[in-house]
Amino acid sequence: MFKTPLAKIKYYATCGCCNYKALDKSKWEKHINCQKHKRNGKYKFEDYMCKICGYCALHAYNFKIHAIVCHGTTEEKKTAPFYCECCNMAFFCDLFYNKHMKSNKHNNKYIRHKIIKNNLFKNEDLLLIDLYYMEYIEQLEKTIRLTNKKII
Repeated sequence: MFKTPLAKIKYYATCGCCNYKALDKSKWEKHINCQKHKRNGKYKFEDYMCKICGYCALHAYNFKIHAIVCHGTTEEKKTAPFYCECCNMAFFCDLFYNKHMKSNKHNNKYIRHKIIKNNLFKNEDLLLIDLYYMEYIEQLEKTIRLTNKKII
């Protein structure tokens, strides 16, 4: 079957704001009445834009997740399906939660959390020294990981 080249197709109308090309009147009228055309070919981000950090979401559910995970209170974060008490982090996906639980960041905070919660140190100075030491170890591990990535 012979196809007409795109340059030779006669369009009923072409939209000036979003470059849509309609082959007939019914498709043109459908396009004119659609929400995308009414927004000049752009998605409607304004409804789901975070006033704190500027994050934009296409859907209300994604905006709700962002608000809880990034800016939520402890009580709000606890309502998430997956919550790490020691890091005060909320997750809506088990994949990210499991990845977090295996991370060095979580493990270091877990040790600190356990020390503080169980009052393993009687002297507060010793606790501060230990916490600084753990942060130093964290920085060393991060530097080693970055160095290894550059070598490979």
